[in-house]
Amino acid sequence: MNQQIKELEREGFLVFGGRWLKKVKISNQEDLWPVASVRVVRRMSPGIIKVPNLEKSHF
Repeated sequence: MNQQIKELEREGFLVFGGRWLKKVKISNQEDLWPVASVRVVRRMSPGIIKVPNLEKSHF
């Protein structure tokens, strides 16, 4: 998968991903399920919020 992500980046895209646990209820029984989300957007998308690089001295 790393190779495909690198190819997307070469083509001008960025790949964002996240993972969390979601509570689901099936037949009156609750459980936590792992959920993952992947989003691919153009590098220049106005929806991307740029965060300045933080150096270790700021922590």
